[in-house]
Amino acid sequence: MYKNDNFVDLAFQGGSEGRRDSQTGWQDFVGTVVAKKSILDVGSGLGNSRARLSRNGNIVTLQEPAPDLEADIKVGIEEIENLSYDIVTCFDVIEHIPDDKTFMENLFKICKESLFITTPNFDVFGCQNKYHIREYKPHELVELCSQFSNNVKYLVCPNTQGRNPQILEKEQFITTKMPALAAWLNKF
Repeated sequence: MYKNDNFVDLAFQGGSEGRRDSQTGWQDFVGTVVAKKSILDVGSGLGNSRARLSRNGNIVTLQEPAPDLEADIKVGIEEIENLSYDIVTCFDVIEHIPDDKTFMENLFKICKESLFITTPNFDVFGCQNKYHIREYKPHELVELCSQFSNNVKYLVCPNTQGRNPQILEKEQFITTKMPALAAWLNKF
């Protein structure tokens, strides 16, 4: 796994620098397939995910520790009560987190049912973004997710926004050259 030596941590920076509303497709997808659930969106950034995720009667809570950004929860995820949300989403956040395994462990503790994460494909982007401490190759994302769930669906998109997601078998996923990767980890 490649680590970016020029990493700049967005958790300590407020404002829109380094943040875009670029996960619209993934957010639309989750908001469409999940109904009447409580959803925690971790690392919600600019906060635009609420409207997309709240479709179908979902109750959405935004978590964002960075200063000057609107969020319902401003504390770190390690301070959020275990099993407090049905679904936890984390759109293109894990590549910003220095301790990814502890982060995933905390995310999985918070969710009652499932965790949905997305990240750029290192094989496409090569971790050139100064705000990414790392990016994952598809097989690395599989290895990370398999530490937390035996019931994982892997998804890809032909674009970075998550439009037109496709579910792939694990064997297909680990060889994908699609730019956007996702994993839906289920507890059951």
